[in-house]
Amino acid sequence: MANRPHATMLTPLVGRDVPAYQFLEPPRPNVLQLLFEPVGLRQMLANWEAVARETLHRARRDALWARDAHLEATVRELSALLPSVSEAPDCWSAAVLPVEVRDQGMTLRFFSTMTTLGAPQDVTLQELRIEAFHPADAATESRTRETFEAHLRCSTAPAAR
Repeated sequence: MANRPHATMLTPLVGRDVPAYQFLEPPRPNVLQLLFEPVGLRQMLANWEAVARETLHRARRDALWARDAHLEATVRELSALLPSVSEAPDCWSAAVLPVEVRDQGMTLRFFSTMTTLGAPQDVTLQELRIEAFHPADAATESRTRETFEAHLRCSTAPAAR
């Protein structure tokens, strides 16, 4: 599931409408794989290699902890596309991940945080990951607010008859 801004960003990358706050019907896009596509997220990120490296380290730890063979295979496949990533699981990770997005001649700077539940009593909650992107500077915050407000105006405007 994704909120409106994230769904808006994902829609052109996956080639179909990504509705906000709804589960997608299969086949569901894999954001980890979208990160490595030659066009799309890879082209949008000014610091792609750093984001890809940290994301793979996180995914590798998740795969090992959950004993998820499918995720382990995906991580191995994608790691081959980024030789600077070691096979050894990284024990430590940055608390926040700087993410630099190219947008209409401007670089928007965010930091990403990943929230997981520490001791869930439910398997579904155990697998829940909530990623949030926060503006890292005033210019990014301003541009993000403008874009979101414009999107809100468009989505709440009455339909033309």
